[in-house]
Amino acid sequence: IYRPAQRFLTAKPSATLPPLSPNTYVLYISAEINGGGNMESSPNRAKLPLAFASIVSAPITINPGSNPAIAHAPE
Repeated sequence: IYRPAQRFLTAKPSATLPPLSPNTYVLYISAEINGGGNMESSPNRAKLPLAFASIVSAPITINPGSNPAIAHAPE
């Protein structure tokens, strides 16, 4: 059973996650293009045109003593 753990938002093409506690995670990554909006100043505002793309990762296990996970989106 998977439960939501945290939500991170960015207007950048990549993000560095904070250190994760030992556990198994599944990352849900969603990208949005918002022709009239501004993620940094108004993250909950939307204007046309809009487009979304999402992906779910395979389970990722963080073991005790491991390095923080880093997720990168292609530029």
